[in-house]
Amino acid sequence: MNQKEKGDKLQVGDVFCVPLSDGRYAYAHYIYYDDQKGDAVKPAGHGPLIRIFNQVSDEVLPLEKVVSREELFPPVFGGLHAAVKSGAWKKIDHLPVTNFIYPTFRITSGTGPGTYHDWRLWDGHKIIFLGDLPEEDQKLELLMGWTAGMIETRITTGKNPFNQEL
Repeated sequence: MNQKEKGDKLQVGDVFCVPLSDGRYAYAHYIYYDDQKGDAVKPAGHGPLIRIFNQVSDEVLPLEKVVSREELFPPVFGGLHAAVKSGAWKKIDHLPVTNFIYPTFRITSGTGPGTYHDWRLWDGHKIIFLGDLPEEDQKLELLMGWTAGMIETRITTGKNPFNQEL
């Protein structure tokens, strides 16, 4: 598979309106499709990588009115297929992705609250073992898949439940 997903009409660059529980709308941009093969050295691909524009509105806006091209938070791997298939997220436009740089993610084997000493960083090419997670890396996104509902909640609350060490 390449940047266009097999059997799917979704394309890297597509922009979607994201309805929020409070009646407003946010905007997601499909920026990369991660389909790499995992092995002992690198994680397997995580599918669609999306960024959320720092723009929330009371009505669906055309792309040219989505005034901020800044991100509300760093890109995350998200359940774009399910959100679009269910009709929740609707494509509103296409914005080509240029100069893509794979974001750095943090990884741990931990699965619940606690302090872990096995933190690693993943930059899309290599894993770097850290052990304890330095403070400056604690706000990196956790390498995981977000559901559309989790993304919508994060937009409305402004809180990342994974921003602290697990």
